[in-house]
Amino acid sequence: MTDKTTPRRLAAILCADVVGFSARMERDEAATLAALKAHRRLLDGAIGEHGGRIFGSAGDSVIAEFASPVAAVRCARAAQASIEAANALLAEDRRLRFRMGIALADVVVEGDNLFGDGVNIAARLQAMAEAGGVNLTGVMHDLVRPHMGEIFTDLGDRKVKNIERPIRVYRMEPQGGAGAPAAPASEKPAVAVLPFDNMSDDPRQGYFSDGITEDIITELSRFRTLFVIARNSSFAYRGSPVDLKRVSRELGVMFIVEGSVRLSGNTVRITAQLIDAATGRHLWAERYDRDIEDLFAVQDEVAHRVVALVASRLDEAELSRSRGKPTTSLTAYDLWLRGRKAQDRAKPEGDAEAKTCFEAAIRIDPRYARAWAGLAEVAYYATVYSGWGTEAAKDYDEAHRLAEKAVALDDSDAAPHAILGWIHLVRRDFERAHVHWDRAISLNPNDADVVMSRGMALAFLGEPEEALEQAELAMRLNPLHPEWYASDLAVIHFAGRRYAATLALFERVPELFPHSPAWRAAAAAYAGDGESARRYAAKFVDNIARIWAGDPAAGPRDYVQWLIDRLPFRREEDSRHLLEGLRLAGLPV
Repeated sequence: MTDKTTPRRLAAILCADVVGFSARMERDEAATLAALKAHRRLLDGAIGEHGGRIFGSAGDSVIAEFASPVAAVRCARAAQASIEAANALLAEDRRLRFRMGIALADVVVEGDNLFGDGVNIAARLQAMAEAGGVNLTGVMHDLVRPHMGEIFTDLGDRKVKNIERPIRVYRMEPQGGAGAPAAPASEKPAVAVLPFDNMSDDPRQGYFSDGITEDIITELSRFRTLFVIARNSSFAYRGSPVDLKRVSRELGVMFIVEGSVRLSGNTVRITAQLIDAATGRHLWAERYDRDIEDLFAVQDEVAHRVVALVASRLDEAELSRSRGKPTTSLTAYDLWLRGRKAQDRAKPEGDAEAKTCFEAAIRIDPRYARAWAGLAEVAYYATVYSGWGTEAAKDYDEAHRLAEKAVALDDSDAAPHAILGWIHLVRRDFERAHVHWDRAISLNPNDADVVMSRGMALAFLGEPEEALEQAELAMRLNPLHPEWYASDLAVIHFAGRRYAATLALFERVPELFPHSPAWRAAAAAYAGDGESARRYAAKFVDNIARIWAGDPAAGPRDYVQWLIDRLPFRREEDSRHLLEGLRLAGLPV
């Protein structure tokens, strides 16, 4: 029995366990452990991406808590789909399946651990679940059904061990409906393009082969019939021996494109091949020996060939929407590649180098839309990292001008539309912001960065549930996503009033922006952790004091008000929500 001082909280508890694990270990310990490690990476990743926290793990079992019942159920659904997709690439005797149970309960908190009937009930529901299935309590069902629709089957009241009262149990049906097999995370053919090897004598030409790889990814991403893994995740396999089945399992793809580039004088040799990841069979391979001026035609040809083989129902209208040559100048293209590489550092000095490269590319080819889009992105992000305490209208005007120029030159590029979406958002022109975000997604539905960024925008537009769906999609497109995805997801959870999820995510990533501690302070305050709230509030004040460019006499009250005025909340209630959280954290408002 606990006393009145014992800390407690309401939590959704997810319990997962591998079916028949001990028997599998007896048959083939090494293979079973390897499969478990791969599947746990999928399960643990899903828990983190949905704002959960693992507080118990013993080999093949996992127990996690979620602040949101909807997040817990979505996590279970996504994890089971990912695990089933990975199993599809393995022989039947190598497949591992999890049973899962979810319960909502008031739990006892002891350090990092949780105890109580809710934990026990989740474990009991897990034990009675089918292989690959998910069971949940009636209370959980009632809470999540409005958000997830008719995907549950009522199993009636069940008596569970060591619990006196009967428990109403619901089974969550696999994706595709009752009785259907669990589906992969995407019903579209999933493709990953691995970094093309640099076969040139000069290892410094590696950025050039990376650029060609990225172009092929970009071209494939335009096709709605494909699910294309983002470059960040594909490029994680650069420089290491490639185990195709491991790549397929970790990225959740059915097809892999790989190749090489050799640049010598005025000629380029590109080899490319499409591989069925499950069998290792080569579906197509080609070698191109071309004059360097034909480089862009080769990129398009590779992309179209892959699409024609993988997406058999792709129509000619969609093929024709792919862009033509971005520029006729190889030098301008080279400068754009260098600029993109500098931008990837996500630092002000990297943006400065990128700006120099993009400007040089435009001097060579004034109609190079990609370079104009790069300049627009640099101009916009300058307002995020600097200018605190000053009027940002001129910076927004410059970013807007550059993005409009890029769109005028090539309306098929999603990136400048995404920048225009942000610019209109911060100017409170919410309808035009929506138009540009929708346009960006329609142009390139597989651009994980654009999808994630749109999710963040939807949080400010007062649509946190749709924002969460976009964030989850972006993370499936880019499983090895950069840290800013998790940082943005933390803010999305805050907008959805899921404070424990916000704090759990911020624990995993560094503070990427000067105002990141403000979100943590407000979330901690709402979660009842006053000590942490005050600590993060003080960190926010210290950060802003160092970069403040406004009135030298300004103080914490001014920092808070400037932040609230700058953040593009569409709904007054969301602005007040953050402001009240900061007040509870001890900041003057």
